[in-house]
Amino acid sequence: MRKKLLSVVIANVIGLSGAASADEFTDFLRQANNGDNLSASNEGINLSGHFGSSIEYETKTTTNWGYGEIKEKIITNEIGNVFLNIQDLGLRANYSLKTMSREQKNYDTSGAKGYYENEDSLKHLILLDRPFALSGGWGTGLGYEAEYITSEVVSSSANHHEKNSLEQIIRPYLTYWNNNYNAGFYASAEYLDLSFDNGSWGTTDEGGYSLMFKPYKNYGNFQFELELFYQVKDDNETVHAGGVKKYEFTEKYIQPTIRYSIDNAGLVYLTTRFTKNETTDKGAGPDYFKDVVKTSIGYETDLGENWMVKAEYEYTYEKETTNDPREAGLSKKVDNHKFYAHALYRF
Repeated sequence: MRKKLLSVVIANVIGLSGAASADEFTDFLRQANNGDNLSASNEGINLSGHFGSSIEYETKTTTNWGYGEIKEKIITNEIGNVFLNIQDLGLRANYSLKTMSREQKNYDTSGAKGYYENEDSLKHLILLDRPFALSGGWGTGLGYEAEYITSEVVSSSANHHEKNSLEQIIRPYLTYWNNNYNAGFYASAEYLDLSFDNGSWGTTDEGGYSLMFKPYKNYGNFQFELELFYQVKDDNETVHAGGVKKYEFTEKYIQPTIRYSIDNAGLVYLTTRFTKNETTDKGAGPDYFKDVVKTSIGYETDLGENWMVKAEYEYTYEKETTNDPREAGLSKKVDNHKFYAHALYRF
């Protein structure tokens, strides 16, 4: 299994996905360029971080190839999120525990109810990061991310069906920040591995890589970003009662973001992602093509010296087509609305 190989690598490295956000890594590089001490001291470890929780409420309506609609309601509660920054050593770690409940109801073209599905999940997310400041505004680092999900499904065709998944990512990254131009970039490469055990319904293994490049610039109270992303999963296999399916998945997107810092009144932001992905069957099966537009608008602000609160609304529209002659002229469309609220306490 690929995940066994990853476990060996992980034992020798430390890394993180969100660690190298523009603001966090910019602060790290500025400290290094100013000659601040970023190594362990004899006086002990300088530790900071935060803990918090969040809630997400999501509704999704899928127009299912002309055969009716699928309606879903998803509520995700983050029981706890703990982030630690060992500043003297440049080490960062994050752990998040979430519960998720999902209700799905299928309707045929006449509006009659059919298949239903209720799912309860427990999600564990671990993020680790080890950045390194280089000279001249350059920085690098290595990240590791793991998400482990266990779920139980009750449906019109199954009772207490159990499933689980483990996704792991190893991410080396490179950053640059220029104080004179108030600009920089973040670039990363990823090795991806996913193992999904869907019980008696089958198993899925996916593996591949992705590349990302994100330049950003501060101008007054504004920050502008442009994220470019490309992903290939070329080692994918699904085993189920109908046989074995091998396929390749590719995705690319462009995502501009505008942030505006209101003097003494928080931060507002707007981001839109334009995505195209393709699933290609390596056998005689059909291929699928999807266009996705995702827009988020949000606001975050500090309350006092230690608290930060954030609220966000996200809308996603998907349209999927296929070269399957049985679905000629048809498409699958998804309308997704998500509301998100988050609060954390810094220490």
